Amino acid sequence: MIFLIAYFYAFSLILKFLVTNVNGDGVFDNTEEDFTGSVLRLMIFLFEAMLSGFDWVDKIATPLLREKSTRFAGACFVLFMFCTKLALANIITSSMVENYLTTMSLDTKEMEFEELSALLDVKGMTELLHEADEVSDNQISWSEFTKFTHSHANGPKLLSLLGITPLSDPSDPRELSNQFLEMRKVFEVLDVASEEQIPIEVFVLGYVKLQGSKKNLSGLITDYMLKQVLVMARHQTNVVAPMERQMDRVNSLMDDQLRHLTCVQIDIEDIVQPAEERLTKLEQTFSQLTKSLTFPTEDAEEVPAACASLAALTLQAEMEALRKTTEAFMKSQSPLVRAHAERVLVESNGGSSSPP
Repeated sequence: MIFLIAYFYAFSLILKFLVTNVNGDGVFDNTEEDFTGSVLRLMIFLFEAMLSGFDWVDKIATPLLREKSTRFAGACFVLFMFCTKLALANIITSSMVENYLTTMSLDTKEMEFEELSALLDVKGMTELLHEADEVSDNQISWSEFTKFTHSHANGPKLLSLLGITPLSDPSDPRELSNQFLEMRKVFEVLDVASEEQIPIEVFVLGYVKLQGSKKNLSGLITDYMLKQVLVMARHQTNVVAPMERQMDRVNSLMDDQLRHLTCVQIDIEDIVQPAEERLTKLEQTFSQLTKSLTFPTEDAEEVPAACASLAALTLQAEMEALRKTTEAFMKSQSPLVRAHAERVLVESNGGSSSPP
């Protein structure tokens, strides 16, 4: 409301200034009302125009737009009314939508309540709990709960209302043990004060919560046990504080190891980098040597010096090996073969003999 009053007051001042600044006070002389006579009267007229109390187009906008000196003020007034109408429509729409959503939420809650009322048997649960209350103190102890469920005729009905699986074979010790454990969990969930005694009203409310929740019984029991563990851990500061210190110590040790590994990595990089540079130079040298030892593919190409030197060394080594093989062969033959060889040699030389 305060914002609305400030909004109309501010625009009334602006419109009054725009009209009087151009000497447009006489623009409303031919109308029944002088709309720009005072700021308060203009605020009232603007409020009536917002609620469509009178025809503001003919009485205010048209006279302002008719005069050339007040057309800017008329345009501002039309823009003001457009924004105000739009805001008012949005407010009404949002209010209707909010009321509709609230009504839907209430209807949904009523439907859920009706379904829950049809599902739950609060009256029957209350009667069973009063039957189980042997001492009539309006409280159910653990011993009364177990005795009633195992010995009373309505015991299985109480267990079924609580969502506990009934026994298929009462003589089976395993089923008895599982049912006893499930009963204990349900009793601990309902025993919020941990007094081993639950007031009947609290028991009934816990029954409504168990059956009305979307989670199953095991899920609710798990949530309760987790909450109990968190509560115990919150109060056990003498246990939690040393664990936190140990965790901080482990984190600091891990940070130290990470820093050490970073330093080791840097040292290894300093060692490996020169070796990589040397290997690169060696690869370049072998590449140049391979190019220099490559034989030409065409006769016109020039033979590299290294290739020619290698070919000469190879030819010289082969000739030396052939010479040694010939000498060894000559020494191993008989004198007759040697004479025949010499004769053949003389004949091949044109009959001239030379000393062997």
